[in-house]
Amino acid sequence: MRRAYPAARSRLSGRGPAEGPGADFSLDRRAAGGYPRRMSLLSWLGLAPDGGRPGELDPIEALMAPLLPLGPERSRYLALFAFLLARVANVDAVVGDAELARMERELATWGGLPPEQAAAVARLAAEQNQLTGATENFLAARELRDLASREEKLAVLQSLFAVSAAEEDISVAEEESIREISRELVLTNDEYLWVRSQYRERRAVMRLGRPAPA
Repeated sequence: MRRAYPAARSRLSGRGPAEGPGADFSLDRRAAGGYPRRMSLLSWLGLAPDGGRPGELDPIEALMAPLLPLGPERSRYLALFAFLLARVANVDAVVGDAELARMERELATWGGLPPEQAAAVARLAAEQNQLTGATENFLAARELRDLASREEKLAVLQSLFAVSAAEEDISVAEEESIREISRELVLTNDEYLWVRSQYRERRAVMRLGRPAPA
C-alpha cells in the first residue's frame, strides 16, 4: 500500500509548493549551452578572494551573500538547499539551461525569493558546486539534515527530482545521486521510493525498458 505523506510547508516561507514568483524567469545573459559561464558570478559580486579564486571562499557562505537580508537562519537554509539542487543538476558535470531555470523556480517557490534573487542564487550554486562539490556535497547534506524537519526533507527530495526531470529524462546517475542525498538526510527507503514514484514516467530506465534500480 502506498503511504501518504503530508504535503510539506516551508518553515521559512510559510507556504507549500505553489506557483511562486519567478516560475518562468530566465536570464537573457545566460551562456548558451548551459553553465559554466565565462565570468565567475562570485567575482562579479565582488566576493572572490585574492583577485578571483572563488573556490577559496566557503561555498555555503558565498551562497548566503545575496540572501543575508533574509536573516542568518533562513539564508543558510536556502543556501544549503540551493547547493543540493546544484549537486543533482551537476551530476553530468554540466548544468544546462533547463536545469538552471528549474533551480530558480524551486528557489522562488520554496524560498519566496523574487526572480532576480532566485536567479542569482541558482547561478552561484551551480558555480560553487562545480568548484567544491567533490568535498562539500556530503557536508552540505549533513548540515541540512540537522536543520530540516522530516516534512522539509521530503520537500527537498521533491525539488531534487524536479530539477533532474528538467531535461526530459531522469538519468540513472541522477537517480543515484538523489538516493544518496536521501540517505544523507536520513530519510527512509520507503520515503525515497514514494517521492520517486511521482516521477515514474520521467525515469530513463522506465522509458528504455531497462531493469529499474530498486
